[in-house]
Amino acid sequence: MVRAVTLLVCCALVAAAAGADQVPCTVDEAGTGGVCGSLSDCPELERLARSARPNTPAVQRLRSLVAKCSQLASGRIQICCQNEETRTSQPPRVQLPLPPTCGSRLFSKVVGGDVAVIGEFPWMVSIQYTKTRTDSGLQHGCGGTLITSRHVLTAAHCVSFLSTPESNELTPVAVVLGELDFDSEIDCLSFGPTTSTCADRPITVDIEAIFPHPDFQNIRQLALPNDIAVVRLAREVTFTEFIQPICLPTNISALGDPNQTDITPDQMGTIVGWWRTNVSSFSPVVQRARLPIVNMSHCERRFRRSLPSRLCVGERPSDIRTCPRDPGGPLMVTNRFDTIFQTGIFSFPSVCGMRLAVYTRVFDYIDWIIEQINK
Repeated sequence: MVRAVTLLVCCALVAAAAGADQVPCTVDEAGTGGVCGSLSDCPELERLARSARPNTPAVQRLRSLVAKCSQLASGRIQICCQNEETRTSQPPRVQLPLPPTCGSRLFSKVVGGDVAVIGEFPWMVSIQYTKTRTDSGLQHGCGGTLITSRHVLTAAHCVSFLSTPESNELTPVAVVLGELDFDSEIDCLSFGPTTSTCADRPITVDIEAIFPHPDFQNIRQLALPNDIAVVRLAREVTFTEFIQPICLPTNISALGDPNQTDITPDQMGTIVGWWRTNVSSFSPVVQRARLPIVNMSHCERRFRRSLPSRLCVGERPSDIRTCPRDPGGPLMVTNRFDTIFQTGIFSFPSVCGMRLAVYTRVFDYIDWIIEQINK
């Protein structure tokens, strides 16, 4: 009896009249387009109807396609027949943001000096860690930058090879966004004795996944090759005046003068982060400095090794803060439209007293970064 009913449905489809009015329909959940009409006008479905066995997915598919169309007044059945290429049900690929949706800031060059102000670097992220052996709570350990609403860029050595006796099993568990001063509950900027503006409260978001570069080697003698990682957050964050993504140099010409690149010697870059005031502690307030790019051959001679896919930055002669910068923090340049691009990620050295610092060159890893944000 079941077989007879199933075959009756199929036979009714085969007998549907040609020339029925065709109205639009969708053949699948992805929205692939079709039209309602006679089965005889849809050879693929006609063949399926003639060969379908009872109680099979093929019959279920036919019935669902019939249900998408209204029955004609004559009682003849219509079926939704595909008339466009099948759409993919995969979500669209995540793309890196482009100007003006990235690299913009609320305040720019408001005051001089080395301390940042609210909204000046809204992509800065503090990576927070726990020490599982001591359960000491969250603490800042590395910097990073927001590059999409759900991804952070940092150094691989900030998130890999951390379970050692020296690190006491340091584990990255969350990030803080929209932060400027860890010692201040709400960060504000004064424009005079009676005028000020304040930032939103910082937010903390758990880390969902970490993608260090597969060729990263935490071997100091090799100067941390491929020192780059992408961190995926547990949820998307909402962009505000104080939480914004930074631009990455997908096109090197976007950085400014077409005769310059991110490795042009003596070009000035900006570095920011919660820098170490000594070997064991960080500044509670985001610091900033403008420093020159150094010729890589000079840097390689200084460190006595080849340094592919790196940028080298020099210290100011008067700079007394020669302890390591914020690991994972950005090296940035600003183009003529005042859009900020991240060109480097602080990698090493990890000792005080050095006059040179080496950064992973972001431009060389753009394709890899795009792959990670689409995982």
